[in-house]
Amino acid sequence: MPNKNLVSNIGFGQLAENTMDANSVFSNIPLEEITDIVHPKFMVPEKEADHLILTREFKPIFDYLKKHNSLRRRFKRWFWAIVRVK
Repeated sequence: MPNKNLVSNIGFGQLAENTMDANSVFSNIPLEEITDIVHPKFMVPEKEADHLILTREFKPIFDYLKKHNSLRRRFKRWFWAIVRVK
């Protein structure tokens, strides 16, 4: 992930559909060039940041729990647990 801004968004202004404020902080970020590319020797995952983005953007845990704990599924798990014991 570069530390410098490499892209300029030109979609700000009155004719824009979602970003109408031309004075927005994000509208006039200056472009910079990459001079040296330094690759890291190793990467460490940011587990807390990854989990936060995953739960905020995709909400997979709640969908999984709803699907996993539906009455029909709970009954099937209960039924097969009893059948396997005998």
